Amino acid sequence: MYRSSLAEAKKLSESILTPQERTILENFSRSGTSQNITDRRAAK
Repeated sequence: MYRSSLAEAKKLSESILTPQERTILENFSRSGTSQNITDRRAAK
């Protein structure tokens, strides 16, 4: 249930966002939290 609403919110936001913002959003939703994103970048 949560996932489907998240997907719909993402679809809706994609029509508004710029490509750069979309990439940031995709990274955020993939990792779950902004902390995970920074941790992953530091690990690379």
